[in-house]
Amino acid sequence: MIMHLSSIGQEQLLIPLDEITAGWSLKFENPKGSIKVTGYPGQTILVEAIPRYPDNDISTPAELTLGHEVLGKEVVIHASQGIKTVDYQIKVPREMALQLRSKDNGVVEVINIRGKIEVDNTNGHIILDNIRGSAVLNSVYGNISARFKTVLENAPMMMSTLEGDVILALPGDVKARLKMKSVHGSITTDLPYEMETKENTLDWDVAQLNGGGPEYILRSYNGHIHIEKYE
Repeated sequence: MIMHLSSIGQEQLLIPLDEITAGWSLKFENPKGSIKVTGYPGQTILVEAIPRYPDNDISTPAELTLGHEVLGKEVVIHASQGIKTVDYQIKVPREMALQLRSKDNGVVEVINIRGKIEVDNTNGHIILDNIRGSAVLNSVYGNISARFKTVLENAPMMMSTLEGDVILALPGDVKARLKMKSVHGSITTDLPYEMETKENTLDWDVAQLNGGGPEYILRSYNGHIHIEKYE
């Protein structure tokens, strides 16, 4: 397999793609800072790195380096930033799957994407809006808010946080089996549902939306869980 690797010692990176077809994905991990990904009707990935404290950071601009490699239909973005806290704004073709991770001190936000989304954010919130697809979202010290205009048929989803709330907005006609658990918070929904019996559910609340479908797991330890209609 041939890997195309590029690296530039500046704070912007352009990745032109010849043609976006089904199966393309983007993978990016930010060691420290936020990630905002916005889908648009184009063929180029644009990455902008914004140091959060440029006037107070003792590290030099040269320590911030962006690079990428293309592995088949997977684009991997590499960021080297020393001890900097850097926030990234990324524009991608909107029909692209995402694998995103922020290790510390950041929010991960995804807007206008059509595809599968995976986000791991240890110390911050996760926000999804105007999504057509599915998601697996994990946080420890953050809220999760995910708003789906449409969902992928037969695709399961999971949203889990330890110390935050989980808010999920779905189309009114979505078919799903909701498996929900909050140890110290409430569970509410605005959508019509049918509860399953507690037998063999191990203290999970399980509900059917519109007759049931793929399983959506929603879990929090110290937060509330709320399901609402996408509007």
